[in-house]
Amino acid sequence: MAPLARVESGHSPRRAAHASDHTRCALIAMTFHGPSAACAANDGLVLADGTQLLFRPLRTDDRVGLAALFARLTPESRYRRFLSPKRELLPRELTHLTDIDHLEHEAFAAIDRRDSSIVGVGRYVRQANRAGVAEISVEVADELHGKGIGTALTERVVRQARANGFATLTATALRENRPARALLRRFDFHAHRSAGSVIELELELGRRRLNPARNFAPPAR
Repeated sequence: MAPLARVESGHSPRRAAHASDHTRCALIAMTFHGPSAACAANDGLVLADGTQLLFRPLRTDDRVGLAALFARLTPESRYRRFLSPKRELLPRELTHLTDIDHLEHEAFAAIDRRDSSIVGVGRYVRQANRAGVAEISVEVADELHGKGIGTALTERVVRQARANGFATLTATALRENRPARALLRRFDFHAHRSAGSVIELELELGRRRLNPARNFAPPAR
């Protein structure tokens, strides 16, 4: 499935990075008032071919990894993500996408444990002109579509947006992007308005509790 539209080296540094991740996970778990599905101690996914993925919050030092993920996207996937042709991420855009506060702007990365590369990102960003509303987006490397990564990222973003007090999530998808729209429907997003080839969908976070068993079957990517 194509992305939703508006949708280290050395042993010591590696251990330090893991410790930092676990500390951040503990803080997120406290926000949830219990075990956090978005950042569990062994928060990961094993693909059908045995590839092991780790899910963790995106960090400011992920600029290179995020740029590498963008380079793996096809022109079609980039168009679906940004709703216009896009050849590269500018430095200021990489700063905006990685220098986040994990409250008004949250993002989770799917990490391939084999090489620590970022293979997918799910995020929400607060809308400046609508109180209590944030916009969700998801992108996954094209060769890994259809393996459940997008579903897993979306589940984490929805949970964290609800935990951080947002009332509504929105997503903007091209009308022809049926996989993205199908994924959103499984999370109870509904069409809110449309204009030409673009559809805006919304999810009222206070109306129903997330049902992971429902949302994870079948996988969207």
